[in-house]
Amino acid sequence: MIMADPQPTFRETCLHLRHKLMYVDVAHMTPGLVDDSSGTRLYWCQLTQDCRGPDGGAVTPSDCSAARPCHCGRTLRPAPPAGVDAPR
Repeated sequence: MIMADPQPTFRETCLHLRHKLMYVDVAHMTPGLVDDSSGTRLYWCQLTQDCRGPDGGAVTPSDCSAARPCHCGRTLRPAPPAGVDAPR
């Protein structure tokens, strides 16, 4: 019997966190959302291109949190007041 892969469960993390599945699987291509269910996946920081971030800390979904100074979260810009054009 062939077992299907379980559906990925995504968690929010730093926008700079990367892994190679993000470049080949459409389900994994959203920066800032990572399926961390794999025990063999390797991660790197987009800023340093290394397994350590700009602050020297490890780069993993659980380590790349808002507690770090280099963290870049998935935040939305507030809407401009009525009658004011949004910045480009």
